[in-house]
Amino acid sequence: MNYPASFIKDPVLQAVNGQLRSQYPIGMDFETWGSEPLPTVGLDNYLHVGTFQPLACALVWQEDGQYEDIAVFDFVQRPEDYERFRQVLIDNGDYVHFAAHNAGFERGVISTMDLDPLKLHILDSAVISRCMGAGSHLEAAAPQLLGIDKIEAGKDLIKKFSIPNERYNFKPPTAADVANDPDWQDFLAYMVQDARASHRIARDYMWIGMMERDY
Repeated sequence: MNYPASFIKDPVLQAVNGQLRSQYPIGMDFETWGSEPLPTVGLDNYLHVGTFQPLACALVWQEDGQYEDIAVFDFVQRPEDYERFRQVLIDNGDYVHFAAHNAGFERGVISTMDLDPLKLHILDSAVISRCMGAGSHLEAAAPQLLGIDKIEAGKDLIKKFSIPNERYNFKPPTAADVANDPDWQDFLAYMVQDARASHRIARDYMWIGMMERDY
């Protein structure tokens, strides 16, 4: 899977006085690793029982209404991105809105990063999708509302990097594990695509999104 060099950018955010500039909610998506199976144990146990680790986060936003900006925080290959990402949320939490599909998951992950997710304004693009009569899963909502198809290899990439497996001795992948692995770049691209879809759903249907701000 080949992407132009500009598809995944170094995580340097455009800001004015420390604030992100975006006309619309900033799409957010995490990729994570957990020793407990999320569908079986539920979100709280997934985050707090056993081993949990955020692997990366993508932000997608629009400054001028034409071109989308992308920031990829790769906590595995660039551990310093973890603190950089935390600082972005600290600096901008009071000023911008974010959008995430099933935002409860993003709030939960943020809570493990020694931050208060309730101080952030995160719209749930899944609720917006349901309000628009689309499917709640992003696999359905993205093509129905945006004409965007999810990367087909996404499920296999999640099995490789996000779920305990023999390849990595049932531990989270390390920088050495993913170095020069093209699948890791595809995994980040998959994450960017989800953040982009959340951003665009909120952007295009924000008028209906305002009714779900308390979810």
